[in-house]
Amino acid sequence: GWRTTKQESVWCTNLRGSTFNHRYPTCAKGIPNVPAACHQPCDKRSKVSVATAYKRFEGVVNLYQWLLEEGHVPRNEAKLAQATFFRKNKEAARRHSKPYIPNVEQVRAVIDNAPQINHRIAMAFAAKHGLRHHELFFLYIDPKHMNLKEGWMELKEIISPINNKAEGKRRGNRILYIDFELKTLLQNYLKWRERKFVPGLHTNIHGQSINDQLLITFKGVPASGTHSSSQEITLAANLKRAGLMTEGQGYGERITWHSFRYFHANTLDANGCPSVDFAHLRGDRLPGMAATYVQRDLPRIRKAYEDFGPFIDFRMR
Repeated sequence: GWRTTKQESVWCTNLRGSTFNHRYPTCAKGIPNVPAACHQPCDKRSKVSVATAYKRFEGVVNLYQWLLEEGHVPRNEAKLAQATFFRKNKEAARRHSKPYIPNVEQVRAVIDNAPQINHRIAMAFAAKHGLRHHELFFLYIDPKHMNLKEGWMELKEIISPINNKAEGKRRGNRILYIDFELKTLLQNYLKWRERKFVPGLHTNIHGQSINDQLLITFKGVPASGTHSSSQEITLAANLKRAGLMTEGQGYGERITWHSFRYFHANTLDANGCPSVDFAHLRGDRLPGMAATYVQRDLPRIRKAYEDFGPFIDFRMR
């Protein structure tokens, strides 16, 4: 029979399982017991979307391109296979290539209808600064990374002890400017956080303290960026409250966390933001001269944020 205590675990051997670090209990013989609640079958035949498969092709194509340049293969067969795959799945690949891009009324509705202030502050930062979902967990409230009097926050650079590199995708500007509407919401949130926070030593997966992390859960402990599925469920619930999500909507048909980043970029572009300021406000890597230029002219960049950035006009509560 299946063990009821001290169950052993095994790692999934397929690519999807290893990506999401699934673990499943095993019987006495070491056979994995895959729970029925798992939406993806944990075997080597796990299906992926067309867009995901096309992106994985890119890695294989690049490998074969290197082999071709080194003279190990006569031609890049993977590139031909990728082209064939794309021709057969062109419509599906295009349909799922980009997330849904909301307008300002939809962003305002989902923020206003979120019942918990920790959800509202997360979505507000994502929309007003185009933060990726994992970058929300780089927001810290210690004096080194936040100054409400001067109106700025800085994304903390968390160095992984495994490879001594900064975590996340951001390689450019880490300064976020706080305008009036975001400052008011942030001040209300900080009061709620002070009442709700559970004292103690809270650490991340590297053992580093995250007591000063901005985002905490309703239970009063720092939110974790590793539980992305629960974050998606929370966002979906808020979308349903706002009437912006129905059953059966797939990727590209409803708002996701990355939709807020697209909304931010569209707003900057529609308002005529210059290209250098556009890249800087989004945190993209800039060439050496341009990076030096914007770092020496921070007041101008702040003005660019105020002139071209999104004003959502959400409710203050």
